[in-house]
Amino acid sequence: MDLDAVIWLEKWLRNYPGTLILISHDRDFLDPIINRVLHIEQQTLNEYTGNYSSFEQQHATKLAQQQSLYQHQQEKVAHLQHYIDRFRAKATKAKQAQSRIKMLERMELIAPAHVDNPFQFSFRAPENLPNPLLTLEKVSAGYGDNLILRSIKFNLVPGSRIGLLGRNGAGKSTLIKLLAGTLPPQSGTVSLAKGIKLGYFAQHQLEFLRADKTPLQHLSRLAPKESEQSLRDFLGGFGFQGDKVTDQTARFSGAGTTTTSLAFRKIFQQLNIRAAELEGDSFHHFTRPEMDLAIRKALDLGRHVSYFGPDANNFDLLERTFYHYGESGRGQARKYLHTYDEAVPYNQVPGTFTPWQPLPEPTDVLFYEGLHGGVVTEHNDVARHVDLLVGVVPIVNLEWIQKLMRDTNERGHSREAVMDSVVRSMEDYINFITPQFFRTHINFQRVPTVDTSNQFAAKAIPSLDESFVVIHFRGLDAMDFPYLLAMLQGSFISNINTLVVPGGKMGLAMELIMAPLVKQLLEGKQIR
Repeated sequence: MDLDAVIWLEKWLRNYPGTLILISHDRDFLDPIINRVLHIEQQTLNEYTGNYSSFEQQHATKLAQQQSLYQHQQEKVAHLQHYIDRFRAKATKAKQAQSRIKMLERMELIAPAHVDNPFQFSFRAPENLPNPLLTLEKVSAGYGDNLILRSIKFNLVPGSRIGLLGRNGAGKSTLIKLLAGTLPPQSGTVSLAKGIKLGYFAQHQLEFLRADKTPLQHLSRLAPKESEQSLRDFLGGFGFQGDKVTDQTARFSGAGTTTTSLAFRKIFQQLNIRAAELEGDSFHHFTRPEMDLAIRKALDLGRHVSYFGPDANNFDLLERTFYHYGESGRGQARKYLHTYDEAVPYNQVPGTFTPWQPLPEPTDVLFYEGLHGGVVTEHNDVARHVDLLVGVVPIVNLEWIQKLMRDTNERGHSREAVMDSVVRSMEDYINFITPQFFRTHINFQRVPTVDTSNQFAAKAIPSLDESFVVIHFRGLDAMDFPYLLAMLQGSFISNINTLVVPGGKMGLAMELIMAPLVKQLLEGKQIR
């Protein structure tokens, strides 16, 4: 969130009259809002009165007291044990020794003070430190005709401490991209001193992580000459210890981006492709309150409305968007804000849309991720405008489990409301979703290897490691199956034009299969 949004949210939460449970990593944000802290430590929940700064003082005092009591008790234990060891065998002292043995047995031992996951990190000394490090001379930058920064002059010198402030759209991200070298200037010069190595952690950096790779594998790729132990030591400083370094990235908080979008973004990055992204939810007809009203009206008329069908989606606009992008490389996009995390940066509430904004220019491809990229109805034929149509679908039971977990845990819907939505959606699902998978070039279908027979009783979504992915190719003559079998360990051919891969290999399979096809499209060739 930008500073204005943080200030607005802080004021709103301070004035909120109800009970508030707040999770944040920002102490300055927490301090003026909260008056109690629940601290999870050593698998127990401890309550502290006051704000976060007060909690830190109380917790530090508690740890110091605990450590002092522990050391005092250890000294007492050592003294008693020494007496027992010395006089246990002597008849004149045996009674006193036995008394001290019972005293030790009755003693409730105090645990040593322990700090969970201590953070350890140090910046390495630079190999050289020229002055200035970086220079911008009369630099202008933006996206296509939309100029964001004009005639910027800037020197970055060693020892600077710079804070970057500005409202949404002022150009903060644009300036950072200029400095990082990921956005070329439209005019002027950006000069980097000789020998300088830039590090850049993007606002959406998590979207470029491979969900099926581990933290250790990510670091090994970036630093192939480092030993495994040195990489483990580095990860340990950030709380990645033990088995965590070999867990898939998808299991960690903040890595919820779909395997599909991660794979395609990786492909776009490798092929140096500029992609415009479009979310299927952009083309919903209704905000959440409007959808609730439409559902009630439809029920009164004995009908059903769902996000799978044409009543809740603007297929006309979706088809026109695909057509116009194909003709001109231009279009518009907006976001449907599902959760408070998504809505607060826009000063909006969940279940609403952001304003329409032009797609970035220039771009090479349009990447649409949604439910209706291949939809065909009596009035619309979206599929005919698509050059590469990829279906990604779990088996039906798994799809309902995913919906149930996502909508209850992330979007605040009740279990009953989600189950009702599933029932209402079936007719539209059969008529408008299922037929699309007969028009796709490739289908990726995830099949769990654990029991999902009662999807409404499921407690968790089966992981990729608990699944296989069935990949079916339609009308593609140039698939190199021997190569895919060699690259995807554990994969096998189950039928004509059908490859089965372990779930954990889904991201890699997408990259291996899709990269040549995307490259083929850019060369002006049709997918065959």
